[in-house]
Formats: sequence, C-alpha cells, structure tokens
Amino acid sequence: AIFRDRLIDQLRSQAGISYSPAVISDWPVGMPNGGKLLALGMVPPDKTDFFFKLSRGIAADLAAKPVEADELDRALTPLKQLLIRQSSGNMFWMRLVEGGTRDPARIEAVNTLAQDIALTTPEELQALAKKYLVPAKDWSLVVVPTTAKK
Repeated sequence: AIFRDRLIDQLRSQAGISYSPAVISDWPVGMPNGGKLLALGMVPPDKTDFFFKLSRGIAADLAAKPVEADELDRALTPLKQLLIRQSSGNMFWMRLVEGGTRDPARIEAVNTLAQDIALTTPEELQALAKKYLVPAKDWSLVVVPTTAKK
C-alpha cells in the first residue's frame, strides 16, 4: 500500500500522466520464495523511462530508510478494516487454509495474520525492502502501441 500510494502521488503530482497506477503484491504462504511485487502504470510512450525511474526511486527510498509512522498507519488502517470485513465470511477462511493438509504453515499463518498486520513496524518494512526490492533483480516490461500503417 505504501509503494502504491507513493507511486500514485508522485506520478500525478510530478507528471500528471498516469491513468491507473497500481502496485500488486503476490507472496505465497508457506513457501520460502516465489513472490513478486509489480508496479504498473499506463503512461504515454515517451514517459516510460520516467515511470521506471520513479518506481526504482520509491523502491530505493523504502530500502534506505524506515517509513514515517503516520504513513505506515495510513497504509495499515484500510488493510485492517478489510481484514475485519472479509474475515466474517467462510470463503475468506477457506482460501487461507486451502492446502493446509499438505502445508501446516498455511494454517499456522492464519493464527497470526491480524497480529502480523497490526504489529508491523517501519523497520520491518525497511528490512523487507532491502531484501526484496533489489535493483539487480529488477525486471521491466514496456508495451507500447504501434503506429498504424497507411
């Protein structure tokens, strides 16, 4: 949420160019690796370098210093509210424990999910950024329209 909020704020305030910036996080439960963080944005073709520079700058900043407490709170509060709403339904729990017979860590993770979110610290986020937002592992893709031939 912090990466997304920074990306949206900076794209709009610095360039006013992005229609739908998004950051998607996908981390498997019970596996030591295999996750990904995607920063996406629809920008004019001449602004793709700006988008990548901005995204890499956000990643570097998150790794360089802890986020401010108020920024962390702004990111975690909606996540906590979402967890409260979703946890009242059976499908939420079924998705969380799916595969638990093969991987008991999935069930163990359920027991600490709310606490893990509530007790997240700026220093923990910085440590994760240092570990996973490594420039050498950065991968980029640009999709641009072709010009119509007459």
